[in-house]
This record gives sequence, C-alpha cells and structure tokens, in this order.
Amino acid sequence: MQSFHLYLYGTDCGPIATTFESAAARLQALPRLYLEPDGSFVWTQVGGSEQIFGMLYDAEGQLQYVELRGQCKRPTWRQLVLAIIGSDSGGTAQDVADDHRLDAKGPIGSQRDGLLVMNLPGRQLQELQRFEETAFC
Repeated sequence: MQSFHLYLYGTDCGPIATTFESAAARLQALPRLYLEPDGSFVWTQVGGSEQIFGMLYDAEGQLQYVELRGQCKRPTWRQLVLAIIGSDSGGTAQDVADDHRLDAKGPIGSQRDGLLVMNLPGRQLQELQRFEETAFC
C-alpha cells in the first residue's frame, strides 16, 4: 500500500479537462466517498486501511488541479483518478468501480496522457503514468 501527498495537474500543469461539477458527480458515485460542496472529500475503503483525502480546485469553469493525500492500493488509486478526470467513453465512476481491468491498458489509458503529479513536500514533478509505475510497483 502506498502513502502519498500530491497535486494532480492537467497537461503542462494546466487545468484538468473536466469541470468541478462533472468531477464531483463522478466522485459521488463511488461507494463510501463523502464530498463537501467546497470540493473537499474523503474516501475510505471497507476496513479503513485505504483512505484518501482530497480537494478539488476550480476556476474559470475548469478543474485547475486536485490535492490528494492518503494511502491506498493501485486499483483504488485508478478508480479515484478516473472519477476525477472522467472517461472518453462517458462511463461513470461506478462503471469503473465495477471494472477489474484497471491495468496500464485499461479504460483510463488515453485520459491519463499528459497529466502531471507534483509529489509533496519535495515538489517533484512527474508524469502520472511514471508516478503510478514507481509508487505502485
């Protein structure tokens, strides 16, 4: 299980290609996720061993970035990322929660391209895919 504290950005550290409202709706579809109207949320898995705290930051009609802190396994991480960024196929977060094919070639492959992660407190910037490869090996 991996512990982390990071910021998730869109391409070139720009906005993530979704709106606050869309990301919030997808997050709320995840079981045991509690979302406040201000964009703060907590997601705890059964048993409490996996828990993620987050905050959605928006401006000008786009999701600017997301702060994420907690610990989880790779499948939980992938479900959360898909819920935040959305799906090219238009699927919901619950569709992903029910999908056990969340590998590197899974349903969020193309949507992840270009996303960046800044690890805190060291402020190390890296591609999302590289972060996943090293953090969840």
